[in-house]
Amino acid sequence: ANMKFWKVGGEGSYADVPVLLCEDDSAPEFQFASHYCMDVLRLDSCNDLKSSWPQKVQDALTKAGIDLPWVLYTAGSSQAIGVGSNKRKYERAGRLALALVADAQSRRPSLTARGGDFHDLAQRMWRAPSLSSTPCSPSVWISQ
Repeated sequence: ANMKFWKVGGEGSYADVPVLLCEDDSAPEFQFASHYCMDVLRLDSCNDLKSSWPQKVQDALTKAGIDLPWVLYTAGSSQAIGVGSNKRKYERAGRLALALVADAQSRRPSLTARGGDFHDLAQRMWRAPSLSSTPCSPSVWISQ
């Protein structure tokens, strides 16, 4: 699937938090995002995730020209931001990104380990440009 990643960038506690945009929520990675998230974090439900909408993140998205709904998910020390044109899309994006972050930060990564289903995707996520480095109007959104 065509996935677009950034990091929040700038200064402060959200600088390295990945941002994932979901445009096509029928892509398998997004369809199973909640499953991956629950599996990696050992949750019974994604409703247990902490959701927030910090002003600093909103400011970074706005400055980059991203005017879409979003959510910041936090689980332990893992954080990720999902962006999408509706609730289902931004939730799926946030859950998939959080699953990748949490898996990569775990002692025994599986999804993101070399040879894992999401190794390449995780590598793209870690190498993503920061929101502040490019104006992200839809015509120049980075799709790698």
